[in-house]
Amino acid sequence: MNPLPFFFVHRVLALCAGLLICVTLPVLAGSLPVEDGPAGFIPEKPPDDEVWKEQAVALPPYPEQDRLLELDIDTGANPFRYYLDPVSLSVGDDRVVRFTSVIVSPSGVWNVTYEGLHCGEHSYQRFAYGVDRQWHPLPGSSWQRIVGSGAQRYRKVLYEKYMCPSAERYRDAGQILRLLRASRPPIGD
Repeated sequence: MNPLPFFFVHRVLALCAGLLICVTLPVLAGSLPVEDGPAGFIPEKPPDDEVWKEQAVALPPYPEQDRLLELDIDTGANPFRYYLDPVSLSVGDDRVVRFTSVIVSPSGVWNVTYEGLHCGEHSYQRFAYGVDRQWHPLPGSSWQRIVGSGAQRYRKVLYEKYMCPSAERYRDAGQILRLLRASRPPIGD
């Protein structure tokens, strides 16, 4: 028998066995119980009051131009202007700051959304969008990570500068409004 084919077959079989182990090991490991304590240890489930629960969302009045606060957002080459409706601003016990944002294009078109920033989680969710002075709820929307660039940069600035200064703290609505008013006067003043 020629030793080269035997050597080759042996290597191919070893490679196949190695691949089989690489594929099945993670599957098996995922099905095994994980213990972080002594044998028989059952981790405690946090009490219901410690599990985060999102509060119900009630839509605010539609924003009026004369009460909007312009946001001081450096967006580089982005030509949009950003506003927040102070009437819509609320801070829930669920650590979510809810507000109406109005993004105005250079041609004057309003993009209106009612959204929330989840303090400590660095995430946002849109609850509704506005068209022709009417709210349109988004019941299937989900929490998403805050992006720090482009047209979405305003959320990062609001989160870090005005609403959620650290993972452990968040500001109340009065503090947020004072900071916003100190940075920019309302439109029309």
